[in-house]
Amino acid sequence: MKRQIETLPGVFLLTARPGSAQVRTAVGVVVVLLLVLMTALPFANTMTSNTAFILPAYAMAVLVVELITAVMLLAQFAVQPSPSLLLPGAAYTFSGLMIFVWMMSFPDFATPLGLDPGPQGTAFLAALRRLVFPLLLLAYALSKDRGRGADRSGRVWIRIAATLVGSTIAVALSAWIAFEHNTALPKLMISETEVNALWRYVPASALVIYALLIASLLRRRRSILDLWLVVVTCSLTLEVILLFYATGGTRFSLGWWIGRSCGLVSSSVVLVALLAETTTLYARLARSAAEERRVRESRLRAMEAMSATLAHEINQPLTSISTNAAAGLRWLDRSEPDLTEARDALSHIIAEGKRAGDVVTGIRTMFKKSAREHVAFDLGSVLSDSVTQSQDAACRSAIAIECGASEGARFAKGNRIQISQVICNLVANAIDAITLGPPDARRTIRIRAEPEGRDFVVISVSDTGIGMDPETRQSIFEPFYTTKPNGMGMGLMFSQSIVEAHGGQIWADANRPRGSIVSFTLPIR
Repeated sequence: MKRQIETLPGVFLLTARPGSAQVRTAVGVVVVLLLVLMTALPFANTMTSNTAFILPAYAMAVLVVELITAVMLLAQFAVQPSPSLLLPGAAYTFSGLMIFVWMMSFPDFATPLGLDPGPQGTAFLAALRRLVFPLLLLAYALSKDRGRGADRSGRVWIRIAATLVGSTIAVALSAWIAFEHNTALPKLMISETEVNALWRYVPASALVIYALLIASLLRRRRSILDLWLVVVTCSLTLEVILLFYATGGTRFSLGWWIGRSCGLVSSSVVLVALLAETTTLYARLARSAAEERRVRESRLRAMEAMSATLAHEINQPLTSISTNAAAGLRWLDRSEPDLTEARDALSHIIAEGKRAGDVVTGIRTMFKKSAREHVAFDLGSVLSDSVTQSQDAACRSAIAIECGASEGARFAKGNRIQISQVICNLVANAIDAITLGPPDARRTIRIRAEPEGRDFVVISVSDTGIGMDPETRQSIFEPFYTTKPNGMGMGLMFSQSIVEAHGGQIWADANRPRGSIVSFTLPIR
């Protein structure tokens, strides 16, 4: 089951490549943040009144969001143990716990508890959170390509626990220093509201780390996680600009609060991406399970119908065979055997045996001749209906279906339902072939109907999938021959039976530059 999940696109943020829609969304978020920055700059120093009570709510929101993000990132590591994925988990764990300690260092919270970190302790905690978080992400960006192999040590949960414990210990040690040894800390603050010249190195260093982080994420192989971490870093950059440069570090100004809002956005981006990918995964699994259930139920119904038909139709000749055999024995067991009657009983047994064989042959041909009448029908309409039936499966695999029939191939002669089944079967095989191919290849299926002479029309289904070698093309129409792991090897055999029953032929060729073409002929009206 784990291997099946790993084949689904977009499941793991570390390995899945972002789609164009995700890139556009990420760019849109960054553009909106830039517009917010440009709008806020003229009003950045406008002071707000009585807004300090919002700060605990802000800190708790960041705490909850970042800890949930850390848990979900570590859960991704549990399923796909890539060592580099532990670093973002550690970063979000450290940042989430540190925001709580930072909030507790404010006088309104620290004084009732008998603590006095002073402005140096609060500034120390803020600086530590501001620098350690991007440094851990930078370490991830630099190591992710070298550490993409799965962890085979069997100690996944030990690594997760060590990450959580290590982050917690680092936060606890930082809090102990800030609360108990704040006098030994560097002079980052002159007073409660004035910063020292040394403090100016903190936002400058943060901006340098952010720039290195964005460059590292963009120049290496990008995954969905990398894309959204770029958005996170852009949001943090805007937060630093608003908190330290636009407002001069003045607390509770309009720019200060907008900067805090950017910080909340940066904390939420990866969580939203994780939730979106998880929801998409569950939706795909639900659709796959429903489709598998429908296929299984359809097979069960077909088997039940076939077994019921066999039991009902073959029961009569078998009963007659048993009756005539018993009668023949009785005629032979008489004191004067009646050979004429015994011969008649044996003749009846032969006739009923032939009848039983005809029943089996009739049931076997029933599945390739649901209706025996061949009439003229609109081939273009059949092609359109077949595309409609296959469209859902094609859309799930991001495959485009092109369909068309030339004017000279608008009509054909045969059984409309059976021909539609053949086309749907060929399209389903084409979808499977494209799905097994490289994800960056062109994903297109073309269905065409062209006249061949005056008496036949050729219907072809071409794909851009993995293709077939010449030996495979010669064997695909044999019973029980399949190249798919869960295939039965019956679909193309039934398709061949239907086509040949219509007086046509079916064959497979290579598509250029990639893929296969399966074609068959039908008589024209």
